Amino acid sequence: MTGIFQVFLDGLSLGASYALLALGLTMVFGVLGLVNFAYGDMIMWTAFLAASLWAWGLPLIVVVPLTIIGGTLLSLVVGEVVFRRVGTQNPLSLLLVSFGLSLVLVALAVQVFGELAFVFPSPEYLSRVVEVGGAQVSVLSLVDVGVAAAILAALFLLLNRSELGLMLRATAENVRTARLMGVRPKSMVRLSFAISGAIGGVIALLWFMKVGSLIPRSGLDITLKAFIALVIGGLGSTRGAVGGGFLLGFAEAGLATWLPAGWRGYQQALAFVVVVLLLLLRPQGIGGRVTDTSR
Repeated sequence: MTGIFQVFLDGLSLGASYALLALGLTMVFGVLGLVNFAYGDMIMWTAFLAASLWAWGLPLIVVVPLTIIGGTLLSLVVGEVVFRRVGTQNPLSLLLVSFGLSLVLVALAVQVFGELAFVFPSPEYLSRVVEVGGAQVSVLSLVDVGVAAAILAALFLLLNRSELGLMLRATAENVRTARLMGVRPKSMVRLSFAISGAIGGVIALLWFMKVGSLIPRSGLDITLKAFIALVIGGLGSTRGAVGGGFLLGFAEAGLATWLPAGWRGYQQALAFVVVVLLLLLRPQGIGGRVTDTSR
């Protein structure tokens, strides 16, 4: 029984990170119809900002807000300078631009930081392991779950209990109708990129504190996890994104625990097999709907 609870706690921690990743992607997808494959690399750059701030001797209480602000500004600049100039009429063009942006961000990071791994520091008290119901879990994992819960609650209130959220959802549903209702779609696009970037700043801190190191190519794994969670949950669905992230987290925790030792190297491949099977059975994901991205 303790083993099952251990898997539950591990899956909850992983799922919290993946849910935030999928949310960061789906915020932009809902408004632009864009799956931003450069999202992980934007998070990687934000993590380098955090590592640099720590290297300058700034305390955690200063590093956290500056990192979130940095992630938000980076996302806004990318949205305004790169994607807005392409336009929203051709989703394929947006997709190709996101691939190109990913390559550029990685190449720039290699030139600036080199290929060697950077140590990503974490406060000692976050690395402590505590016992919960007979299972072992780090303080950082508990913080991860708590932060994810707070962000999910804040987003729920924003999207469902505020006029701003109503405008965002109206823009995501139909841009032309939203414009006729007095909504400014450009402002909503900027807001979606800002929210996505702020979430990316939080992920940059939590993700690399767990990993402990950072390289310019770290964004690929983040992007793959976010994409898998998004597909599982359903494109365009915030609730589906959350569900997909937690489902992926529990699946990975279970595979890591119960797979034979010789099979554990194939976890990523098995995850993709699950995604393919899910798409065959339910193309829109567990919580998604068929979305028109041709607008």
